[in-house]
Amino acid sequence: MKKLKVLFGLTLCTFVATFIATSCSGVDVKHSYKEEIELKLDEMNKTLNNIKDIKGLEELNNQLKSQLQELNNSTKNETNFDFEMLAKINKIKDEQFRKITHAITNMSNNTSTSTPGVVKNDKELEELTNKLKSEHKKEIDELNAKLNEAKELSSKFSLPRNDLSAKKALKTMFDFIEIEFQNAWKEQQPEKFKQNATFWTSMIEGLSKTKDAIKDELEDHTNLNYYERLVMHYIGHIAVLKDYLEGDNRIKLNHPKEKFMDALFDWRLKDIDLAISEVTKQDTKNNPKKDEQLKTLNQLKKDYLVIKNETVDFGHQVIKFKFAEDNLIYKLLLDTNKFHTFRLEYKIPVSSSEFPVYMQINDPKLLNELETKATEIHTLYANFYKNKAKDFLTSVYFSKKLFEFKDNVALMKRIKFAGAANSKKELLYYFEKAKNDLNTLYTVDFEKLTKEYKAKNEVLLKSINDFYSKNVLSKREDEKNYEIFWDWSRSELRNINKIRENDFVSTFNKHIALKKLEIQNNTIFDYFNYWNTLKEKIDEDPLKSILAKDKDLEVYDKSIKNEDSSIKEYEENIKFLNENLKKIFIAKPSDLNETTVKKYFDDKLKVAKDVQNLFKVEQGKDKKFEFFSDALKLKISNSIDVYANELQKILTKQKQKI
Repeated sequence: MKKLKVLFGLTLCTFVATFIATSCSGVDVKHSYKEEIELKLDEMNKTLNNIKDIKGLEELNNQLKSQLQELNNSTKNETNFDFEMLAKINKIKDEQFRKITHAITNMSNNTSTSTPGVVKNDKELEELTNKLKSEHKKEIDELNAKLNEAKELSSKFSLPRNDLSAKKALKTMFDFIEIEFQNAWKEQQPEKFKQNATFWTSMIEGLSKTKDAIKDELEDHTNLNYYERLVMHYIGHIAVLKDYLEGDNRIKLNHPKEKFMDALFDWRLKDIDLAISEVTKQDTKNNPKKDEQLKTLNQLKKDYLVIKNETVDFGHQVIKFKFAEDNLIYKLLLDTNKFHTFRLEYKIPVSSSEFPVYMQINDPKLLNELETKATEIHTLYANFYKNKAKDFLTSVYFSKKLFEFKDNVALMKRIKFAGAANSKKELLYYFEKAKNDLNTLYTVDFEKLTKEYKAKNEVLLKSINDFYSKNVLSKREDEKNYEIFWDWSRSELRNINKIRENDFVSTFNKHIALKKLEIQNNTIFDYFNYWNTLKEKIDEDPLKSILAKDKDLEVYDKSIKNEDSSIKEYEENIKFLNENLKKIFIAKPSDLNETTVKKYFDDKLKVAKDVQNLFKVEQGKDKKFEFFSDALKLKISNSIDVYANELQKILTKQKQKI
């Protein structure tokens, strides 16, 4: 591979030098091309002579010689000495080097020191390679010098960034799970690995999906929260392996502490310090629990430092961090339901600090310069939105412009996270682009657009009303479907007409609503007239026979009659049940004495038992209560049983008194 790179560089360097030389010459260009072409052909011939005696390259040598002969023949005519011919020869010369190098590499890989003839061949190959390098040392040195110069320039103008990256942190965790831990688990605890195969397969599949999802996602101003959640998510994934990363049965791994994990611990300590500072500023009148809260927060900081300092390796860092998140941070400091928000009891008006494991510009001087410019542009955007944008930009008509507007605002607020930019010049371009985008918005004549769409709305409204007159009004009294359609559509139109066309946003909203109603009206009408739209006659064969419409109607009519009969029968059964239940409630006698009361309860008990028996009998097949639900039958039966039992108790007590 190294040989191949050297030869690629050689060919490229030679071609560029030739192009520059021939392009800049103004004297006897034809003659210059002729000299260059002959020189290239001579170099190609020398290269083939160098490999002609090497075993294994005979066939390739013959192929390349034939190709070279064709080139020599084509240059016998001097009219062919032009730039096109030179470019063609350079390309073929490049291919010649590639083929030779590829063949040499393959032969080197396939040689065996046990074969004397091959040892000699190996030496010849090495000598040939060294000879090729020696012959073109000057070109190679020049190319390397230019490459180093390009690297220095790139480094000089590139944006200075921190060495913490969410993508790199995720890769570290992915490799830890997928390679380090998995291999060690398989080797050290093979049985447990087999027992947990399903769980592990699921984890690896999820990991692979995440890899694909973030492949093209930049670490820029738009993805900070996304990457924060991902990093925290995979910290949780590794923490699930707690039992295998610590304790007596842990899997032995050799992965030292990671810098990004230290940064996460420091991030939370920064949040604790911020909370202590904010609570300290508060008045005890506004926060009576201030002293108690400060005591809690200071103790939290001490406990957190102990946990951080206990960590010994990467796996331990992850487990301890996750433990602290669950048992300290989200129990005593942050709100579990709101992102980057302190717990409500602290009454802290600011958000918690930004996620630290993310690529960002970290040169203070440059960052100050960039943030000053970004603030200026952000102010321009804020003023525009306040004074003009609300009248038109929030309309769906300008959704693309609104997206650009919001993206520019977000970039100005988080300029240090401009991940797509590689140099200061690129960032300055983003500033100019943001200004140009804003200037373009100032040129939008939204008042003119408002008038245009008001006129369009009038045309649409007339079209809809004409549709009603032509297609609906004459049919709605005779056809139920059209009556339902008319009621719905007119209701929609009344709601649309309530939209006031005060500005472009409301005017365009009304336009969209009218356009939607027009499409809905036409679609529903087409469905009503489906066969007419298709120009088919539903009451004539063959369509009549295929659809069997009359037979379907007979089935539907019979089904409707059966349902009507069932409903009537059900109503009669309910009436029957009600009449029998009412019999239980016998009116009390007017002259209450021992005899009449006893008779009254005897009669009620007799009726209750009759109804009880009747209900049990009528629950069978083809009986009155057959189709009552089981729950209803049970409820009625239990109620009657309870009532009868209570009457029996009353009568028993009376007999005992006698």
